[in-house]
Amino acid sequence: MKKEIQGQWWVPGQTEQIEEKGMLVYNNDGTANLTLHNDLYDGDLRMTHKIILGTSSTGEKFTLLNCQSFLDTVRLTDRMSVYKVELVFKGQHFSNVSQMNFTEYRFTFQSLNQWVNEAKFIHENDYDNRINTISYEDFEEIKLANVDGVRLSIYFAESIKERYRDEISITLNSYIRLKSEKDEINYSRFTEYYLPLLQNFFSLLMGSETYPMNIQARFLRGVTVSVSYVSEKKTEKIHTEDMTIPLKEIRVEINELLQNWFKKSDKLQPIYNLYFSTIYNDRLNLENRFLNMVQALESYHRRTYGKGETIMPKDEYEQLKSKLNDFLQAELSSDLDSYNAMRNKLSHLNETTLRHRLLYLIKTHQDIIAFLMEIDEKLIGDIVVTRNYFTHWDDKYKQKALSENDLVVATQKLEFILELCLFYEMGLSNEKIKRAFDGSIKWFQFYVLQNI
Repeated sequence: MKKEIQGQWWVPGQTEQIEEKGMLVYNNDGTANLTLHNDLYDGDLRMTHKIILGTSSTGEKFTLLNCQSFLDTVRLTDRMSVYKVELVFKGQHFSNVSQMNFTEYRFTFQSLNQWVNEAKFIHENDYDNRINTISYEDFEEIKLANVDGVRLSIYFAESIKERYRDEISITLNSYIRLKSEKDEINYSRFTEYYLPLLQNFFSLLMGSETYPMNIQARFLRGVTVSVSYVSEKKTEKIHTEDMTIPLKEIRVEINELLQNWFKKSDKLQPIYNLYFSTIYNDRLNLENRFLNMVQALESYHRRTYGKGETIMPKDEYEQLKSKLNDFLQAELSSDLDSYNAMRNKLSHLNETTLRHRLLYLIKTHQDIIAFLMEIDEKLIGDIVVTRNYFTHWDDKYKQKALSENDLVVATQKLEFILELCLFYEMGLSNEKIKRAFDGSIKWFQFYVLQNI
């Protein structure tokens, strides 16, 4: 619902503080704009302001972060400026980002209610007294994990909306509470580290992308600041039975899973980036989806199993490399550029191949993969050729490269292998990984696809 807030607005830290009347508008799509009767500049025309502060006509404090001017109109008597506001902090003034430190954050994700799936409403009829009663259990907070002094939990809050005299809506909403036992957490640290890691964690478990909503932050002294955060995308509600791993399946080990997810994030961050940037982008073409999955698996093997692995023993290869280098130096003595290019190739010539890395991962997780799908050395060879074709676009690979439905199926198989590797790194048992895939809508859709 669109909301308008009249107030006085200014930029902190100016030599001469300029305050202007204006209106902050929350748009229907969740974005916010600030319209001013004049611009907030003291000599130079400013198209952006990192922070704009404001006080509403009712005395509420606002901090507007990352304000970009997109309309500047000069009229006969005054000037009107309109800013697009990235974030709105309601309840406190901050002169700079370094002051945005909080001990607690509260937020939710799209479809988190369905992932938790704890709400149980009871409907009772008292026919004698003509009374209908709807009740629900007041749930205790669910402890998720303690990650280096930051406690993660799920708490519940009801939302009651009376739409008409004859219609009322009651929703029991699930929220994440992230609370520091030690130091305050800066908002930038929260949005760049904790929030994306949790978003990716829940997206993987839900089997579909999800986005954060309804962020609030609290100071140690108990003051709450509301943050107007616009999700990058609205997604369809995911039903519990369609999710890969809902909470009820991992209630016992959720602490261990989250601990591992955060602990291994430094090592696995490139893999997280490749995988989640792919599933969050439904406009990505098939060739790039395929390449991202291949690169993610190759990087995963290198970082987890294969760092330092070679085709030949290192000592033997060093001797061979020395002889090859002497030969190249003699043959290309008059062409220094070609010699340097060939010498650089020698440094990587003994690295493990993509084929070996994929076969190693399949062998390591053979118990799960054999249960889920057929994948043999021929398909691995086809994947290697296809990767080479999409990377170099060399016609010699074109005839053997996968295409159309074969490419779709191969890409989905690679995605499932990567997902099971991530579940394995979390600490899930093989049996739970099998059950997760076997019962998910995502796996059912793939089963239909590969049998077309």
